[in-house]
Amino acid sequence: MLNTSPQPSEPMFIAEKSKSIWPVILITVVITALLVGGGVYALQTISANKKIKNLEKEIKTLQDQIGQKTDNSQQKIVEENNTANWQTYKNGNYGFEFKYSKELEPVSFSDQKFYFGGAFPGVDASWVLKMGNLMEKNCYDTLGKYPFYIDGYLINATQKTDWIKKLLANDLSVSLTTSLKDEKINDSRVIWYRERGEGQECSNLHALVFNNNQAVRFTSLNNDESKIKELIENFKFLGNEGDYEPQAYIQDGNVYYVNESGEKIKITESITNPKNPVDVQNYKTVLLSPNNKFIALISLGWEIIGVEVYDIQNKKMYQANEAGNNLSWLPDNRLKLIAECGMGISCGVYESEDNLKPWIFKKVANINF
Repeated sequence: MLNTSPQPSEPMFIAEKSKSIWPVILITVVITALLVGGGVYALQTISANKKIKNLEKEIKTLQDQIGQKTDNSQQKIVEENNTANWQTYKNGNYGFEFKYSKELEPVSFSDQKFYFGGAFPGVDASWVLKMGNLMEKNCYDTLGKYPFYIDGYLINATQKTDWIKKLLANDLSVSLTTSLKDEKINDSRVIWYRERGEGQECSNLHALVFNNNQAVRFTSLNNDESKIKELIENFKFLGNEGDYEPQAYIQDGNVYYVNESGEKIKITESITNPKNPVDVQNYKTVLLSPNNKFIALISLGWEIIGVEVYDIQNKKMYQANEAGNNLSWLPDNRLKLIAECGMGISCGVYESEDNLKPWIFKKVANINF
């Protein structure tokens, strides 16, 4: 018997199947969207949190830097307040200056040849400054009137290298030295060392500060490092051209000129001849002209007084046509000479004819006694 019931067609089956799949697809799409969106949100949140942490770190770093600068500024203000009432010592001839407290007030300055304990090989101090009005005991348990010294040495590059090498190797001649430290203070190289002479029980504390053409040594006879450092921290070289005041001086019988750049130039030297005492010429006086163009020199020989003038620009020495031991520069850069003082009765007064050739004199007056 045949089944005559109507059978569903295939298109109808597909339609019904499609209707059952769409909810699943929709739910899948929604879940996927939620997952993707959540993931993106999570990533954005993590990235934002990371940026926030980095910003917080940068803010803290900046705050620390600001705090450090504030502390440094406050410290600087305190230091400036502490030194506000200090005086300044300036020496244009040798190109340096420093501030000092009342207890370290400079007492005396000398630019004569000076030997101060273990001076360095071949070079004596060009100048020495005594500091301090304190009466303190040194390592010998004796009172020292000037517990601090500053002395300077004019040196060249070779001597500077040699000194540093010997200092760090504890190999300075004359004295027994012990190097302590090599550091920088205010952009200057400073070498600290102790020094004692042969047979001595005590040592003095030194700090050597180097510049291009000179070394400056700070010394405490009572080994007070804090006071030396105080001086060095307020010390500076005037190393630029024009900061030096030109000068002329005699050292070991030699005549030197220091120009505006601090360069030390040997002009001439004394003559000594033990075999022939007549063949001598010892320089005793040098005078720099007001315009820094000439140097007048007086020398003593065998019953002879000589007057010469050195032309700095042309680097030539000229013999004056008159001689005497009473010589001075006039404000207009001419020379005045008092000579011919025979038997103490009268003298002749001579002046340079002009300031272009100040070694040529003419008589302008007599002085009668």
